[in-house]
Amino acid sequence: MYMICTYDQSPSSTPLSPTGKSPGAYPFKKQKRIPAALKEVSANTDMSSMSGYLERRKCNRKQGKRFWCIIMNKVLYTYAASEDVASLESQPLLGFSPKTEKPESSLHFNLYHKNTLYYILRANDPQICERWIEAFEEATVL
Repeated sequence: MYMICTYDQSPSSTPLSPTGKSPGAYPFKKQKRIPAALKEVSANTDMSSMSGYLERRKCNRKQGKRFWCIIMNKVLYTYAASEDVASLESQPLLGFSPKTEKPESSLHFNLYHKNTLYYILRANDPQICERWIEAFEEATVL
């Protein structure tokens, strides 16, 4: 006498862990791909028109973050730290305009694109803030 055993391969028959994954599945972290354009400029470049730490806040956020920023070839490169080899972001600055809103706030300035507030930027020192504004003004025109 022979016994015939069947194996049900339907998805509902596979036991799942509390996280919803099958027990044999191993979680893996997907490696972030860095575009070549962001690797071209390191944070320690001598060819930049301006570099330094800025606190950057997007217009819809209440809290800003501190970034190492470089303006080079009319592009703003943003890094987590001055030692980084690849930038987090690159933003071409043509068409943008820096503006100071309040004369008494000499550490802040705003970056607009087509009369829409894009970033609120803050420097640590009034003189450095003025240098950043001048560098942005130069980078935003042809």
